[in-house]
Amino acid sequence: MWRELMQQHSWQGEIWNTRKNGEEFPCWQSITAVCDEAGVVTNYVATHTDITLRKAAEDEVKRLAFFDPLTNLPNRRLLTDRLHQAVAHAKRDSSQLALIFVDLDKFKPVNDKHGHAAGDQLLQSVAHRLRTCVRESDTVARVGGDEFVVLLDGINHTHDAMQVAEKIHAVLLEPFRLASGQSVHISSSAGIAMYPAHGQDEATLSRHADAAMYAAKAAGRDQYVVYQEAMERPAEVAVHQQN
Repeated sequence: MWRELMQQHSWQGEIWNTRKNGEEFPCWQSITAVCDEAGVVTNYVATHTDITLRKAAEDEVKRLAFFDPLTNLPNRRLLTDRLHQAVAHAKRDSSQLALIFVDLDKFKPVNDKHGHAAGDQLLQSVAHRLRTCVRESDTVARVGGDEFVVLLDGINHTHDAMQVAEKIHAVLLEPFRLASGQSVHISSSAGIAMYPAHGQDEATLSRHADAAMYAAKAAGRDQYVVYQEAMERPAEVAVHQQN
């Protein structure tokens, strides 16, 4: 800053200032040199503009680029980035990860009967319940209207992913209470794909988790399926039916 002032006799940029109550806030500062007739700097004039609101708006734009505005979960864009990093780490560490695609059963009837506001509330509640099923380091993303994806990084076995899928299945079977006081019931269909067993890149893992999810739906919904190569032959799909 001072070098630029000495060379150009002016400077402007973003700094942090402090209010009288001790609170720090961002501001835009402009400093201009005042010179005498001989061109010698006699003093400087500085102006400050509080840009708290502008920064908040910029941060919100950035947040919306990576997070679903309804549930505040990571969106598809952020999930893609995290999955890319997770696969890279798994390759480096020779570890495993799981991708679970979750689709809500019976969501449309709830939305049609009780309205979009109730549907939005239900999706928010689903997001909260999904977060309770995983570790803080895991990712739960909303990638569509009633579609969610769970990324489990650094797990040891397929059974670990199945346990999480069982938790998800159980919590989504519990009734949801709407703002109107009414209770609604839904279920879920989920598909699991493991790295490296079911794919060694993001696209393959996603495609296989999606295929497993649709296999769960085709087998009657309200269950989860672990991907396998025989999945193209429905009779050979391994379906884990929940009782």
